[in-house]
Amino acid sequence: MRRQRLYEFLETVSPPTAAAALEELLVGARTRDPDAVSIYLALVDLLQEPAWPRNVVDLWRREAWQLGLVEICYPLTHPPDPDVDPDDLGPLHPELQELTLGEKKALARRVREQDFDKFLTETDPRVLDIFLAHPAVQERVVIRLLARRPQHPDVFTTAARHARWLSLPTVQQTIALNPYAPQALSLRLLPLLPANIAAEIAASENLGAGLRAYARSLVRIKDWVE
Repeated sequence: MRRQRLYEFLETVSPPTAAAALEELLVGARTRDPDAVSIYLALVDLLQEPAWPRNVVDLWRREAWQLGLVEICYPLTHPPDPDVDPDDLGPLHPELQELTLGEKKALARRVREQDFDKFLTETDPRVLDIFLAHPAVQERVVIRLLARRPQHPDVFTTAARHARWLSLPTVQQTIALNPYAPQALSLRLLPLLPANIAAEIAASENLGAGLRAYARSLVRIKDWVE
């Protein structure tokens, strides 16, 4: 519901109004207002939508910059995903290698705890989407999946489409700290992270330059709330 209402709002208002509203939303989320965090996460999900017009997001960013609303500019950028060689990801679990796509999806629908480790090697969003939606899957399993290095960028975007997981601070931190996560997603999650994690990101040599620069700017904000 929040996602749909946000979509309708952004569809109808002018770019300057959208930019100002998004800056206000981000500040509320950064200071951990519960409603603002919830709506901001809906924005993160919405911006992942492939059909969402990138030129519109670029227009919001330009308007924000012209209005001096610098903080929202970083989350509205869309740097390229990390380049990951499929050969570096390692093989699928032997049991999954023997299954067709349909069979893997069927297994994901009826997954049991003893099958969890098998899906930690899966990168196909069509399979992972089903696996991550299963009520038996636990937070610790998702963290292990997202902490893998190297990891395919699609794994992070698939997990982020599940509000159940994206709302967890541990998941947000794990994504932002992984250099194989899409930098656009990490940039959008960064305002939600505590100052010590932002400082860790700012000092990391393994993460993108834009992400580190944004982390440094957030660490310097005087009204950061722990």
